[in-house]
Amino acid sequence: MANERNVTEAILKAILTANAQQKTAALAALESRPAEPIRPVETGPLLLSGAAAAKRLGVCKNTFWRLLHEGRIRRVEVSPGCFRVPRTDLDDFAAGRGPGCRPPLPPSRSPRPQPKATLDEA
Repeated sequence: MANERNVTEAILKAILTANAQQKTAALAALESRPAEPIRPVETGPLLLSGAAAAKRLGVCKNTFWRLLHEGRIRRVEVSPGCFRVPRTDLDDFAAGRGPGCRPPLPPSRSPRPQPKATLDEA
């Protein structure tokens, strides 16, 4: 009986100190259903410089600037002439979500161009 009480107290303590993701995972386990994977909490700056944003996307700086000037990536002006890019916007762009993402192009259905007639065939 004492062991059961210790387990109950430990469970209650864990519930009171758990974050929302941990509570959701615990509830799923108690209900015998698969839990969503717990995503690691990302640390680091929320706003990135242009060079850091390009590196995070895995593109060269020129490609990043082109995406920025096309309006496909949002920028936040932190002071006159100085901007940063929100990390969440970069992650959404990389995942294909967000306003700057274009839908995939449909496969080309145009027929192959025919070679031009030569003087001998004409």
